[in-house]
Amino acid sequence: SWVEVKLVQLWVEVKLVQSWVEVKLEQPWVEVKFVQSWVEVKLVQSWVEVRLVQPWVEVKLVQPWVEVKLVQPWVEVKLVQSWVEVKLVEPWVEVKLVQSWVEVKLVQS
Repeated sequence: SWVEVKLVQLWVEVKLVQSWVEVKLEQPWVEVKFVQSWVEVKLVQSWVEVRLVQPWVEVKLVQPWVEVKLVQPWVEVKLVQSWVEVKLVEPWVEVKLVQSWVEVKLVQS
């Protein structure tokens, strides 16, 4: 399953494979619960933190770079051009920066 995080001014859209939810952030953070899994979305000034039940990913928007953390291994990615693809040992994360939003995909193997 994968999570797509879009930062559009003051709201974040979170999508799952079989179910999706559009959350408007009216306070500092919003906690969203799904049927079989839950996602915690935090908006703190210019970054978004997305956490899943088992593996979790922390996505920080700090102007030109994105930091992606996994449960055990973690990777810090600096976006040189417009997007960077990062592969980890077991699960891999593809990070794309397109203007004002970041798309994070969790793929098995």
